[in-house]
Amino acid sequence: MKNTNSHFNLFLFAALIIIPFSCKEDNSPTPEGTGLVTTQTPAVLATPVYHGVPQVVNSEDINLASIDDYTEHTFSYASGGIGSIAECKISRVFSKPIKSLKLTIVSGHADDIGYVGSCRVTPKMEGCFGGGSVESLLDVTSNVTISGNSASFVLKGEETCCDCVGGWGEDNLAGSDNARFHWVVKF
Repeated sequence: MKNTNSHFNLFLFAALIIIPFSCKEDNSPTPEGTGLVTTQTPAVLATPVYHGVPQVVNSEDINLASIDDYTEHTFSYASGGIGSIAECKISRVFSKPIKSLKLTIVSGHADDIGYVGSCRVTPKMEGCFGGGSVESLLDVTSNVTISGNSASFVLKGEETCCDCVGGWGEDNLAGSDNARFHWVVKF
């Protein structure tokens, strides 16, 4: 039976136009040496959220020449008082050695002052002010360590208020934005 619902057809057409397809073709031959090109079908997925300390993002199932995607991270850690640092090592493992990588922090809320490695990514304020949020896109690539097929960095929150808890995002303070990162990686 033919679908005559023009609103449904318009919606379907619009949905297909706006779905981002950022995956690229992997031109390496199949293991059998047939010369066939292997590709991975692009998928529209929600941004994964990682919790706890430390965090490992397993991306070994991605078999592409490059990726362009996002991850979110949240953690809460008992602080040692004013001036102490709550930190979470984040590692991402791929199926192939990394040729180049660009990592940008897009958004997030730290308790109290946020860092990626040694790079401060939130405003520096003192006292009990409820933490700070990332105010603009920041390239934090210089704080990433690459080793073969893995990349890692440390997400930090500096305590300026009390002997309580520190960290990033919803696990630390309900309703807060998680640290959101944009990954552009070539293999």
